[in-house]
Amino acid sequence: TNCTLRSYSVGTFKIGTETVDDIEDITLRDCTIIDSNRAIGIISRDGGRFRRLLFSQYLLLSAATLTPVTGDAPTLFLSPADVATPLWRRAR
Repeated sequence: TNCTLRSYSVGTFKIGTETVDDIEDITLRDCTIIDSNRAIGIISRDGGRFRRLLFSQYLLLSAATLTPVTGDAPTLFLSPADVATPLWRRAR
């Protein structure tokens, strides 16, 4: 809460990928994210489940101009598992 994050990769705040255990009770709120083309990544590949994740009131600023990112690219990306697709509830 109330933080500034900076990353030059795809997804400044990314959880998952090689996660077997469950991930629960994560909150990212009132944060500014700089120099990334995606703010948040949630990736499920190895069976871990996500519960009670809250991402609210974050601002993604572009690397070149430090202006809010607009256009077709979403600031939040979800990547489900290939084999057993997880259930996403109320993801926006």
